[in-house]
Amino acid sequence: MCHECIHIALLCLQDHPKDRPTISQIVYMLSYDHDLPAPKQSMFTNVLNCNKRLVPSDYVFSLNEATQSTMEGR
Repeated sequence: MCHECIHIALLCLQDHPKDRPTISQIVYMLSYDHDLPAPKQSMFTNVLNCNKRLVPSDYVFSLNEATQSTMEGR
């Protein structure tokens, strides 16, 4: 049951609202034993092929054009 709850939680975290299940679909998923749909890959998931050797000109510092800033005091 724990595995199913985590799987449903991943479905609820889809990037696009149309890809997320409705409350009635969630209740159905929790009530009946059946195969759950696979969640789509999140836009925050970075996948890098470790087998490819990069040369300095190939370095990619942002795979999804997202940046993260940290505020620090002086």
